[in-house]
Amino acid sequence: MWNRSHFTEGLPGGHNSSSRPVAATVASPWCIWFPLRKTRYQNTFIRLCPLVFGIVLICLALFSKSDLHQIAHPRSDNKLQGSINTVASDPSYKNEVVWWRELLCGERARPDQEDTEDPIVLKQLLRDIEPDVKDTNVFLIETSCDSNPLYRYWCSVESWAQLNPEMKVWFVLTSVTVDNADSLHRDLLRGYSNLQIVGAHLDNIFAATPANKFFKSGNWTQNMDWVVATVSEMLRTALVWLYGGFYSDTDMMCLTNMKNFTNAIGVEGGHVVNSAFFTMQHRSPYLGQLLEKMTLYFHPKWWASIGVAGYTQEMRKECAKDNIKMDEQKLPMTCRNITVYPPKDFYPLLYDKIPQIFGDGTGKDVSKVFNGSSLFHVWNKLSSVNVIKAKSESIYEVVTKRVCPITYRHAVRHSRYF
Repeated sequence: MWNRSHFTEGLPGGHNSSSRPVAATVASPWCIWFPLRKTRYQNTFIRLCPLVFGIVLICLALFSKSDLHQIAHPRSDNKLQGSINTVASDPSYKNEVVWWRELLCGERARPDQEDTEDPIVLKQLLRDIEPDVKDTNVFLIETSCDSNPLYRYWCSVESWAQLNPEMKVWFVLTSVTVDNADSLHRDLLRGYSNLQIVGAHLDNIFAATPANKFFKSGNWTQNMDWVVATVSEMLRTALVWLYGGFYSDTDMMCLTNMKNFTNAIGVEGGHVVNSAFFTMQHRSPYLGQLLEKMTLYFHPKWWASIGVAGYTQEMRKECAKDNIKMDEQKLPMTCRNITVYPPKDFYPLLYDKIPQIFGDGTGKDVSKVFNGSSLFHVWNKLSSVNVIKAKSESIYEVVTKRVCPITYRHAVRHSRYF
């Protein structure tokens, strides 16, 4: 990560400042010169000079490095004040520790323990800011309490904001702060007026849903190996049920404008409905059933028990009400006002194509690969070890340059890999 220490180079207390006290450097010549003048106050001044310099040195010691940084680089961008707050402006920043954050975040539970170089305190959803109830909301979430999300995540967020200017894109984090050390956060907010980056106070969110009892029980922590994924499944269902709109995983890249989709979900393969992307209306009965049955569907030994498994089971029930058997060969098909789409629409490359997604030179025919597709899933859980190389012309790189240009420029600014 970009080292911000150069901001304070040459300043008192800065990373590379001289070990010689600044006050002595500035004032010593004056002390030497003044006594050379023949005045009646010479002896008095010589006695007082060390005392004055001592006071100056004490003041400089108390005037911390962070204070100097704030003076040299004030955050005065009025355009962004609606989306962000500085740490100093939030008195609860150092003290806010809630039970679910201790369980979910571990050592990063306290805001002041987050690994953040240049922290910006996020407005909290439902406490400080709230989405309108509209089918044009887009929610992407990060539930590992990471204040410095991967460039891949930011790319997904940007792709939605860029290609859907008429929609409101919400990037919701369980972290209290976001790291702005390389200024990507600010650049994205400047570039897209339809983007909001906010924190999630889970107590407030789930209190307004049928899943509140399950959330408060803490049963979702029974298997800590995938507790982050479990909370992600819970939160996505709650947010779209509360406000309506779209949900997208942060490894789903938007390839086209999505305004023509409503009450839609996709099959990833076989008969499995994937919860990595869906769009539903406010208070969707389908999502309401999932929220009410989370206690029933949740199984601590099964990954995605309230995600893929729960979504698939509930979708089959919806189709059964219309005497329709969910069959991949007959997709797209509509069950109880929800349209189920085939893999080509949202999952054109399955996880067995990961080598192709990241392989050098595979992006030459990207328009053919994604012909008729609206989204592109890169399967982060399985592809996280795959390095993205700048100028490799892989499918992933070609797509990122087109759909998330700001993130791409930041990612390759200091390294050939991201």
